[in-house]
Amino acid sequence: FKKHWINNMSEANNKVTAPPKTKFALTHKGKSVALSDIVVGSDGITINELNRRARTEFNLPPDQFTIKLLYRGRFLNGGCDCISASPAFPDPFVTTSKTQKILLLATPVSDVSDLNARRSDPTIRGFSDGPGDGPAAKSEEGYWGPDAAQHKEYRFCRFEACSWQSFGHRPHSATPHAFQATRLLERLATDPGVVAVMASRELVVGTLGEMDPVDDRLMNETQRKGACLLGYNTNAGTRIDVRLRTDDLAGFRPYPGLVQTLLHELSHNWVSDHGALFWANYGQMRVEYLYRHASLAAEGRYVRGRPAAARAGVADLLRVPDATGIGAAVAGVVLGELREEA
Repeated sequence: FKKHWINNMSEANNKVTAPPKTKFALTHKGKSVALSDIVVGSDGITINELNRRARTEFNLPPDQFTIKLLYRGRFLNGGCDCISASPAFPDPFVTTSKTQKILLLATPVSDVSDLNARRSDPTIRGFSDGPGDGPAAKSEEGYWGPDAAQHKEYRFCRFEACSWQSFGHRPHSATPHAFQATRLLERLATDPGVVAVMASRELVVGTLGEMDPVDDRLMNETQRKGACLLGYNTNAGTRIDVRLRTDDLAGFRPYPGLVQTLLHELSHNWVSDHGALFWANYGQMRVEYLYRHASLAAEGRYVRGRPAAARAGVADLLRVPDATGIGAAVAGVVLGELREEA
């Protein structure tokens, strides 16, 4: 009896240690190919070998297709064509007479390249984003530093981009989306120089909006007269619209020019006609704007490694050796600009 029991144990051990084999079938686009002699376990077929066999069976060259192997709800090759000498089936399972299916997913390399080159749709929020983290919720206040914000009383109450033209909705569209236009409007409103002008003049603007670059009535009427309209002020500050986009709609106009247009329209809160009083008022506002940026630069305040004047695009206009020369330098710059306007 003892000898018979030992023989049975030996036979059982031989069965356990023998490399298990299972019938597999590789399936791709409705076609199934049987894979024979597939050994499972830690010493079984590797991921590289299984990838190679899959490509050979279905004629899928590596330079033309990427492949994924799906088995029992998981990717055997990690969902990519990564090189791995790890066993494809590290955990041996009980051999059954039923054929085990492996699903082969193949994607042309050209399709992957085309998809990666496309522009993501800014109207779609990813799963990793929170409820308020979508593109529309992002603010440009951080552009000027963590503490930058509008004045509590003297401010722009609302922002309105040109959303009715559907800019940037198509994947291959070059023109910026309305979300980006809104952030640019916020960037203008929280610019330290603009904030200083709004506070010193105690200005409140109902809406800061983007002027329609395609179908704006006033813009089209001005163009027929041979001029170019970059902004306008409605009812002394009830609403100010600024033309943000370039003529070809491929991007936004240079930021320093947008600021000058905004200050120009803010000056219309006080004076409607383009007379001497208007230009004197505009000149004072421009001086206040540049003086604020020059003062911040002289104090050594930096935002992400750059002074605010550099981020506003006016650093080259404000090359002042020390704080004592700021006033004269700013006045000279503005006088030169006013001569060009005249």
